[in-house]
Amino acid sequence: PTMGKDADNNIKRYTYDPSAQKLTDMVKMDVPANTMPINIIKVTNRKAYVPFYTLGVVWIVDIETMQKTGEIDLKPYSHKDSSPEPAFGIVRDGLYYLPLDQINENFMPYEDYRQVDVAVIDTKTDKVQKIISEKTSKLSFPTRPMLRNMIFTDEHNDIYIACSGNFGLNPTYLNNGFVCIPAGSTEFDVSKSWDIKDNVIIGTDENYKPASIFNCKYIGNGKVAAYVNIMELNGKNPYTSKNSMAVIIDMKAKTITRVKGVPLSDSHSVVVEFYKGQVFFGAYGDKQAGFFTYNPADSEAKHVFTTTGNPIDLNIFE
Repeated sequence: PTMGKDADNNIKRYTYDPSAQKLTDMVKMDVPANTMPINIIKVTNRKAYVPFYTLGVVWIVDIETMQKTGEIDLKPYSHKDSSPEPAFGIVRDGLYYLPLDQINENFMPYEDYRQVDVAVIDTKTDKVQKIISEKTSKLSFPTRPMLRNMIFTDEHNDIYIACSGNFGLNPTYLNNGFVCIPAGSTEFDVSKSWDIKDNVIIGTDENYKPASIFNCKYIGNGKVAAYVNIMELNGKNPYTSKNSMAVIIDMKAKTITRVKGVPLSDSHSVVVEFYKGQVFFGAYGDKQAGFFTYNPADSEAKHVFTTTGNPIDLNIFE
């Protein structure tokens, strides 16, 4: 839904007509104000889950009628306030793995709660089976709730969750990286957790290190295309400064390499998508803005589409 003072507080469903290349048949579902229902996860052809970030619940929704049919209460699992901030989840083997951001009034992780919590929900009963926690790595903020690719499965069906931590805003706490729930398990494997804060980014003369993962997309063979924060570039206003760098993260080799040709962007213009062998980066640079394509076999990205404002999302229709 639209956010801010002009919000109309509803979720809209459209049908895509590939022959006309248009979105049609819009249906609305009203939602409570200021509750941030930022994403929807399809469970079956009739059922979807809608987590409400500030409300601390997940609505069960009939996709066809766009009516609420039930609710999953996550408030009891909050660290301090009324919501554990359910973020972006994924369904695997009949279970909905829903990361809980557990943040304070400043939208940052609690200093006394630097860990990753995930609610494991049975999609048949819509009941919380358990909350699992990874406390060893001190990673936190598992997935940004509006970014669908920060949780993913690889070729082995292992779930990986990208954790943003403190977004590069606290020099004493720069932990960020990935945690893993292996295939066939409903628990974290801490041996597969990876805090990337100490990895020097290959291709940077300044030997920059990532202070936060802002967005990412798994592109196969253990590689992740991503935007990471460079704390040294935060400047006076880290929300508008060009502090976001496009990189390729090799989870097997444990290396991070800058993508040449993509300009530094701000922390909101961090689109990363993958289509037909091409990585799409959206960037709002000082001299270039728009979308850039990158073939992992090439050495440099290409600027293929110009925008007048910041590119913040990309949906691909066939």
